[in-house]
Amino acid sequence: MLRFTNHMIRKLSFKRKLLLFYVILSVMPIVGTSAFIYWKYSRVLMEQARTSTEDTINLVCDEIDELFDTAWSMCTTVSEDINMQKFLRRQFGSLSEQYSSDLEGSMELASISAYHDEIFGIYVLGANGGRYKSNSYSFQVEDQRATSWYGNIMCGSGPFWFVPHNGSFVVKSSQADRFISLGLPVVDKASGRKSGVVVADIDEQVIAGKIRYGITNGVIFILDENGKVIFSDGEEENGISNTLADKLKEWRPGQQTAQDRPSAIVPDDEYLIICRQLGKTNWKIAGIVNKNRITQANRGITYSVAGVLVLVTILAVFAAAFISDSISRPVRQLVRLMEKVEAGDLAVRAPELGNDELGHLGKSFNQMLSQTQLLMNRIYEEQRKLRSSELKALQSQIQPHFLYNCLDSITWLLRMEKNKEADQMLTALSSLFRIALSKGREIISIGDEILHVTNYLLIQNIIYSKKFSYEISCSQSVYEYRTLKLLLQPLVENSISHARPRKGERVHIQVSVYEEGRCLVLSVRDSGIGLLPGQLMDIRERLSHPAEEDGRKNGYGLYNVNERIQILLGKDYGVHIRSVYGEGTWVYIRIPKVKGEEEFVQGNFM
Repeated sequence: MLRFTNHMIRKLSFKRKLLLFYVILSVMPIVGTSAFIYWKYSRVLMEQARTSTEDTINLVCDEIDELFDTAWSMCTTVSEDINMQKFLRRQFGSLSEQYSSDLEGSMELASISAYHDEIFGIYVLGANGGRYKSNSYSFQVEDQRATSWYGNIMCGSGPFWFVPHNGSFVVKSSQADRFISLGLPVVDKASGRKSGVVVADIDEQVIAGKIRYGITNGVIFILDENGKVIFSDGEEENGISNTLADKLKEWRPGQQTAQDRPSAIVPDDEYLIICRQLGKTNWKIAGIVNKNRITQANRGITYSVAGVLVLVTILAVFAAAFISDSISRPVRQLVRLMEKVEAGDLAVRAPELGNDELGHLGKSFNQMLSQTQLLMNRIYEEQRKLRSSELKALQSQIQPHFLYNCLDSITWLLRMEKNKEADQMLTALSSLFRIALSKGREIISIGDEILHVTNYLLIQNIIYSKKFSYEISCSQSVYEYRTLKLLLQPLVENSISHARPRKGERVHIQVSVYEEGRCLVLSVRDSGIGLLPGQLMDIRERLSHPAEEDGRKNGYGLYNVNERIQILLGKDYGVHIRSVYGEGTWVYIRIPKVKGEEEFVQGNFM
């Protein structure tokens, strides 16, 4: 250990060595003197605190005992009162008779408890249904005879104390009010049977008022027979360890410090604990003072002797803080900048930190960020070009497929001398190609997309001799929105090619475009027989997993449209399909709403 200490001291700078030795040589003599004075006076202070705390506990306990005794005496008086016994023997023939009896009995109780303001209320609940109270609060709505607390009192033979609880058991008091309750069974003097219960409520605030000014540097607790804290006059309840709770639980009456004192000291190294049994209950009251607080509260003499030590310590701390701050400030700045970089901000730069090692570190940090940002921009540009080329490749796979079908159909029309239909198809095809080419643009308006699919349906309806009917629905308000071109054509082509008509009916294709929140929905429905569940699951699986290069020989239709959308806009958009066998199929596309010159950039919609 000594070798390690010497090694660490040698590694310190000369300035730090002087600071360290100065603090040690200045503080050590005064620390020794202060420690001796502190030890000498702490013993005296501890004895004084023990005596003061014990006297306070006994005084508070006497007052609480007197309060509990008052409640017990009142309950006993009420239970033995001749008039009250008569009330509990009555049998009521009507509600009005019972209410009249309740009022008369309540007046009797009010007269008994008139001079005991510390008792919140006295109540008598008879087995015959009679209810009497000493205060002006309304009774609870439910029948109290069915409650567990009523049963506990009736089953017992003596007083039953209830730990603090929210609200009165009997009357409609505020739920914010807490009460300690005492219950006694009422034994009919004539029959010897229990005819009801008498209950007394003691507001917890009354107890708090008696012990609020008890211990200035500690806390007073009331514990039930199981050692559980049921009342505290301070905020330190959570500070009691399990060890203290066990010690208080194990303490029994009779373990007094002296014959003339009913209280006892519970041994503990950290706390001064004075405990006493409350007379009318099985509860205990304990005063607990942290021994460290006793010395802290009376350390004026020690501080006056150790004043020089405090002054030297403050100066040393300020000097050490200044030196530490001058070194750690640049490091903290770099840490904050690194946290911003971790959050994605590559535009930050370290300020000029000087010409020492930290300054060189800051310059290297800035160079690293510049190189990283340059590399990311390069990768982004390469990815953009790659996605653009993929998009063009996918579109080139879709366009020849449609062109092949159209030209083949027109050839057959000319051979069959159906020149009018051929002229209609050529006119529609001309418009179709004009929109498809769009001067090299990949983004067109919804209006152009609707015109495109209208021409396509016209052509296909002629080709297939009107074997299907169709309907196009699109509000003029969405025509100005932008979309990728050639989205609806593959969906319609899929319905024409694969929708099998129901018996005796033609397939009806419904094309619609409408707004849905922040998105546009491009929808194609058909009235065919629909897909089997297995077929639907297979299509959805292929839509969720883009095809590999070697698996695109049948890569027309839904899958290429879905891949085009997700390459440009991300996974949140694309093709969705629903189908119920026997009813038809619905394929729809969700894309973001974009107007005018806004661009379809993936990062804008993720």
